[in-house]
Amino acid sequence: MIEKKLLIYYGSGVSNNITVLIANCGTLAAGPALISMLRDNSEKNIRIIGVDLNPDNPARYLVDKFYEAPPSPSKEFIDFMYRICCKEQVDIILPTSTDRVLLSLKKNEGLFKKNNTLIPGSSYEDLIIANDKGLMLSHLKSSGLPCADFRSPTSVQEFDVSLNDLGYPGKKLVVKPRITSGSRGFRILDESCVMSYDKILGKAGLSATTMTADDYRDVISKEASFPDIILMEYLPGTDYSVYCLADKGNTSATIPMIRIKPGEGISYVSEVMLDDTIISYANDVVKQFNLSWNVNIQMKVSQSGVPLVYEINPRLAGSIILTKAAGCDLLDLGLKQLLGEDLTINTPINGTRMYRYFTEVYV
Repeated sequence: MIEKKLLIYYGSGVSNNITVLIANCGTLAAGPALISMLRDNSEKNIRIIGVDLNPDNPARYLVDKFYEAPPSPSKEFIDFMYRICCKEQVDIILPTSTDRVLLSLKKNEGLFKKNNTLIPGSSYEDLIIANDKGLMLSHLKSSGLPCADFRSPTSVQEFDVSLNDLGYPGKKLVVKPRITSGSRGFRILDESCVMSYDKILGKAGLSATTMTADDYRDVISKEASFPDIILMEYLPGTDYSVYCLADKGNTSATIPMIRIKPGEGISYVSEVMLDDTIISYANDVVKQFNLSWNVNIQMKVSQSGVPLVYEINPRLAGSIILTKAAGCDLLDLGLKQLLGEDLTINTPINGTRMYRYFTEVYV
């Protein structure tokens, strides 16, 4: 059925019409960029369906049709998504969240195949490993590739032991949830940090990006159960966001970017930097994790000058729009890969810089 559908669209040259659904279209990090890239596609007429939990998100006015989604992941969400895909004859789903959307869709991928709806990305099993920072770092370490020093404590006692193992308080550390998106829950533990009294009190303490280990321990000790976190060495060097197009561990394009002005889950200023060391390392990571389609790998340079992975987003991410500006549109190439078309990989223009700013939507 899929082959016949693609023949009608592409083999006969009759039409280049496809319908794409953006799941969680309201996300600021990726939603506007993906909509813009799909609209600007010069070879295909792309109809865009948007779904999001928030009915008031601005993206609903930028897509061709919008649906308010139930909470995900849940059976209700999967049933809803399948109904929309059938009703709107959706060809491809583009998830912007791994744990809330992509994982549940991949787990039910067979259902969507009945409607010839494609869900791009790695297998469900490979996504589980890449998305969990604890599993990801453990797999990276066992592969023999360069890996940041880390621990995954499961109790306050193990937390204290891990602090000592990683060199705290002499060294700054990073602590964050094992499963999260953007920079949610990210904290730097620094003994020299002096917090004001109002920030230490109650939940206000969670608003501080940098705090002492004692302050952080006070917060997690009040939780009903110990949170799923990782402690990792602090990486002080250049911050890279690397975009790759892959197929079962083999990369066809890898574009590193320097995150010049990173924000919470979004980069405000980025620049393409074609560093052979970064490209080679990213390609090795893609192979070790058997990743497919568009993926984003984030890494920073350590105190000793070695780039180290700190997060893998096995899905589309917001700054992919810079690949289009640099002359190597990874989203367009990803769509062609899904639809069985030939790929022409252009060398991206080194030094292409993106400045992100906000605009308004009027209703």
